[in-house]
Formats: sequence, C-alpha cells, structure tokens
Amino acid sequence: MSEKPAPSKSPRTPVAAVKAGRGNLGGSTAEAALAERAIMQGRSPLLADGDARNPGLSAFRSVYERFGLNRPVSEDAAVPKEWFSEAFSMAAEQKKSLLVDVGGVSSP
Repeated sequence: MSEKPAPSKSPRTPVAAVKAGRGNLGGSTAEAALAERAIMQGRSPLLADGDARNPGLSAFRSVYERFGLNRPVSEDAAVPKEWFSEAFSMAAEQKKSLLVDVGGVSSP
C-alpha cells in the first residue's frame, strides 16, 4: 500500500465481518489487513479470534494486542456460544465494528 488512507470524515455504521470456513486460504490475513486499514483511518475495531485451538487473527499480535478480545478457553459447546454473545454485545455497546475469525479446518 503506497498511500495512507484518508481519515473518515463522516461517522460510519459499525459492521460485523465473520470469517469462517476452510483454513490456510488467507482469510485471517485479509481480516488483519481490514483491521489495519480501519485503524489507519482513525477507527478502532474490535477483533475476535474464536478458535480455541489455533490462532488465526490473533496471530497478528501487533494489532490483536491492542484491539483484540480474549479467545475462548475451550471448544466445549457452551464456551464458544457465550464467547460469541459477549463479543457481539461488547461491539454493540461500544458502537464499534467487529472482525471475527471463527477458524477453519486445514486440509491434510
């Protein structure tokens, strides 16, 4: 990227973007790039890595440490369900956009 995006002049409606599906196709990298672009434009999105086993979006530590939510502590059915609910509630309360990485299954 050669030019820094201009700061947003009008308030934007917060959005939620959820990446799910097959792993190792660049989805987490794309979400990290979206987050960095939003940050450079003066916004502060919430980032949420919902895979308890494998880091996806949270692997981009320089961004995730500042804007990321804690990852779920286990894959037991109730834990991710509560985690998703809390992530979306927090984004709504703070009126921030939310980027969620659900993870994916890597092919052998």
